Amino acid sequence: MVLDSLLSQIQDILSAPRWAYPDSPGSANVPRLTTRLTPEQFQSLRAVPEGAFLLDLLDLFEEALNDDWLPFELAGLPLPKAREFLSNLAGYMREHQQLAPVEQARAMHRALAELVA
Repeated sequence: MVLDSLLSQIQDILSAPRWAYPDSPGSANVPRLTTRLTPEQFQSLRAVPEGAFLLDLLDLFEEALNDDWLPFELAGLPLPKAREFLSNLAGYMREHQQLAPVEQARAMHRALAELVA
């Protein structure tokens, strides 16, 4: 159930129309993850490295997309690569039915960062 909620949140982030218009002001109105998870679920996610990593990452994306202006980069990547990174994490989660280990997530991030370096 928690995994499904996280994947739904990621899908809302990835499908936000804001990605198509990064230079236009306005919020994407992506719902906060707090609307999908209970405080207990947050606490259990925060207690493990993979969960803490993902919660921080999702918060970063939510904040950026819901702000009036989208930054040029998210998670240290240009917007298209940041979106791809989040999509890759979701793919891993769907395929393995678990959160991506932090080292696996970092490897995914490094691979994308090297493409833009």
